[in-house]
Amino acid sequence: LAKHADLVLDCSVEREACPLNLAPTTSTTVAMAVGDALAVVLLELRGFHPEDFALRHPSGTLGKRLLLKVTDVMKPDRNPVIHRNARFEEAIAEITHKQCGAVSVVDDDGRLIGIITDGDLRRIFQREAREGAPTVAEVLDRRVETLMTRNPMHVFAGTLAAQALSMMEDGPRKIFVLPVLDEERRPIGMVHLHDLVSAGL
Repeated sequence: LAKHADLVLDCSVEREACPLNLAPTTSTTVAMAVGDALAVVLLELRGFHPEDFALRHPSGTLGKRLLLKVTDVMKPDRNPVIHRNARFEEAIAEITHKQCGAVSVVDDDGRLIGIITDGDLRRIFQREAREGAPTVAEVLDRRVETLMTRNPMHVFAGTLAAQALSMMEDGPRKIFVLPVLDEERRPIGMVHLHDLVSAGL
């Protein structure tokens, strides 16, 4: 074959790693390395991009990481939103009703300004109990703007689902939900960590 070929890559080895010099060990490693090198060179020469890979493997994990957006996995009907002047009790009701584990807080124009999560509920009541001043009824009657977490982490509709997952897992603290915003910074949904895991990411 080599005599009739225009180009020969000699991948032969002097000896196998097998102590008997029988089992293909060193030779298989060399073949794999040369094969990978050829594939990478061809990839660069053809100008192969991640998008090209995703089109050829749309259902696999790599394809999903390159193609799947947060809007593909979020549930639009679960978009818990509440106005900043609403009472804390209303925020709890919205979290419970939409079952997302959080509620987006918006201003008069409907733009995201804060968030209250399940974890925040516990921390708020723990903090108020330590301070010992208000009753539960008084806490429930407070405006959410005074209790929310301001400027929360969020993603936009065109964000890749894999990027959202990375934000949840690699941020300063692990989070389980991210509000999804449109171009006007208005919440259109909420993506949950479980949604991303269920999508196969």
